[in-house]
Amino acid sequence: MRIFSSLHLLAALGALGAAAGASAQVDTSQWRCTACPYPKGTAGTVEGGVGYVSNSSQKFGDYTGLDEKGAFLDLGGNVSHRGENGYFADLWGADLGLDSRRLYGQAGREGRYSLNVGYAEIPRHLTEGASTPFLGIGGSLLTLPPGFPAAEVLTGDKGEVVGVATGDMGVAKTGGPKAEFTRGMELRAKYTVLAEGARGSLTKQTIPEVGQLVRDLRDTSEALRKITTRIEQQGATSVISSPKLPDYKP
Repeated sequence: MRIFSSLHLLAALGALGAAAGASAQVDTSQWRCTACPYPKGTAGTVEGGVGYVSNSSQKFGDYTGLDEKGAFLDLGGNVSHRGENGYFADLWGADLGLDSRRLYGQAGREGRYSLNVGYAEIPRHLTEGASTPFLGIGGSLLTLPPGFPAAEVLTGDKGEVVGVATGDMGVAKTGGPKAEFTRGMELRAKYTVLAEGARGSLTKQTIPEVGQLVRDLRDTSEALRKITTRIEQQGATSVISSPKLPDYKP
């Protein structure tokens, strides 16, 4: 059996320490990484699009910024820069043409530090002093109190009735606004029922259009009746083929 003295053990540890110190002083300035190259320079992308909102709506504009009818431009993109000694910078943006725009930036040095900054805008329409003339708030049926006569029929792009507009309230005899003046409002609904009232009826605006529709239906019905009669008398070929030419006599 061999027994090592403390002196021999200290000598061995000293030799290992000297070898480790020599390896720590290896010159790595000429080393090159071929498996993970570090990109340098500046690059980026730009994105763009065009959209359209069919109707103005404050509710639809919540969180989207699309509360007004019409076309809108949506822009986005990113820029990235990589410099010497690991320095970097990134900038990213989205929905720059809207009220819900977002921006994000980051810069620093790889493995040392980084600075981050961000901005996000989320539109939300709130009010603390809103009032409504409707009766039945909180229920399933809203009604207007007496004194809110309808003044105009609202129609869609295809001429269909989509609601009514009330007249202005608090107008003086001279035509100017009183202290209690209230602007009229648009009332849009899936179904609109027009009825006679003490202040008149909006059917005066719709009856001419309905009359024209009835006349168009009558003309269409008469044309179909003539086609049916012709088929019964001359056969289907009289409709889908040209009439026979008379014989030519020199």
